[in-house]
Amino acid sequence: MEIEASIVVARNLGLGKKDREQVHPSVEKFLKSIIDANGLDLSNTINMALEKLLREKGYLTPETLDLLGCCSELELSIFENGIEATAQARRRDNLSILLGGGSEGIL
Repeated sequence: MEIEASIVVARNLGLGKKDREQVHPSVEKFLKSIIDANGLDLSNTINMALEKLLREKGYLTPETLDLLGCCSELELSIFENGIEATAQARRRDNLSILLGGGSEGIL
């Protein structure tokens, strides 16, 4: 999984609203030491790792996200296409609207 296509990263960047639940997992000491030594945020690191694992195992898919209703259209686009590609598409759409091309666009 590319970090670029991560919903967690997008939400950390303010491109979506965080919707976190307090849980109390036990983390291996050596992993926590590495996280602390590198100045990483524990919650963000755990969320990114979980997202990556669930995606690699095929549990986290666009269909799953749609079924759960937990993501916005923007976040689903980021998940499928990445942040940069989603941003470029949005810029093209907005420019097209501003230039009077409607949703079909003139670019």
